[in-house]
Amino acid sequence: MKTRSFLRTAAFSAAGAALGSAAAAAEETPAGTAARPEVDAEGIFYLDNGRIRLGAKRDWGCGIAWFSQSGAKRNLVNHWDHGRLIQQSYYGKADGSKWGEKPWRWNPVQGGDYKGRAAKVLAVDLGKDWFASKSQARHWASGADLPDVIFEQRAELMGEVAHVRFKMTLHRRRATSRHAPRDPRRLRRAGAGDARPLRRRRAVGGRCLDPIHARLAKRDAEADRAVGRLPRR
Repeated sequence: MKTRSFLRTAAFSAAGAALGSAAAAAEETPAGTAARPEVDAEGIFYLDNGRIRLGAKRDWGCGIAWFSQSGAKRNLVNHWDHGRLIQQSYYGKADGSKWGEKPWRWNPVQGGDYKGRAAKVLAVDLGKDWFASKSQARHWASGADLPDVIFEQRAELMGEVAHVRFKMTLHRRRATSRHAPRDPRRLRRAGAGDARPLRRRRAVGGRCLDPIHARLAKRDAEADRAVGRLPRR
């Protein structure tokens, strides 16, 4: 079994702007309560530190559905359906699924599918000004449960900023999965019965690139050198 994890962090100010996203190491979550948090009529539970308010849909993969200043009635997050929210969603190869009549692709979503079926929540941990959750992805188009895709998130209020950390773990049951990376040494021509090797690649800056990307990398390097020659003010 192959396991891959992807991390993403984002910070939101009280004005609702995303201040940044970057890969980061996982943090240990402090102890809280694992009980099901109380929700309002829309199924949302909240964190509120007196300056900002953050809410998550408990039964929609704990996707973030509310962000505002504390006490404000205006919500800055669109949570009309399972595809909105502030949540995780990833794309893979075409897999024969259809979004309505539109051909779609492998698309695990944290909230649920386009028909309104929610993703399964595995755990919720709630503290005074933070919450952490774990959920199982659902395919946006086909609606199938994806037990090999696990979403985790941790949200914490820090003054007027909400810091949210996302993590997706992909468990591969077999190396021949249709979504496994292609063998970089071979490329099958469309409609051809034989497999031909890729064109020779060049190493640029320690990376192995095909001729097109090698030319682009060379052009970028030349531009950087030109900028370095400009006189400083």
